[in-house]
Amino acid sequence: MKTNVIFPILGALLFILLIPHGAEAALCRVGDRPQVLWGGKWWNARVIAVNSSGTKCKIRYKGYSSKWDEWVGASRYRSSSSSSTTASSSYSVGQGVRVLWGGKWWNARILQKKGSKYYIKYDGYSSKWNEWVTRSRMKPK
Repeated sequence: MKTNVIFPILGALLFILLIPHGAEAALCRVGDRPQVLWGGKWWNARVIAVNSSGTKCKIRYKGYSSKWDEWVGASRYRSSSSSSTTASSSYSVGQGVRVLWGGKWWNARILQKKGSKYYIKYDGYSSKWNEWVTRSRMKPK
């Protein structure tokens, strides 16, 4: 009697484990020309390799030797499409953005703009975390 119950359960579990799950899109492809955050500034680069999981990109900074090549993840990587959007447009009060803090991108909303700085509030966090940031730490949501 127990085998009549166990086999269907085991079969269902095996089926679930073998179903191909949607793979996440790779962060980059060899030949892409992103901008990479280093020292608080975005630098032009070229992707020269991608790790097997697609989560890290080996980049070469434009105008620099291979001595400066490094592996970077999503927190320091900005695709050329998002960098051109950021460079060509200004953010506006009330707009949702992503802000780099502590090596990760966090959802936030712009509360004020003063010159080249933006006063933001992180989504889901109290106002004690509000801060002034520059565009170098922001990207569109």
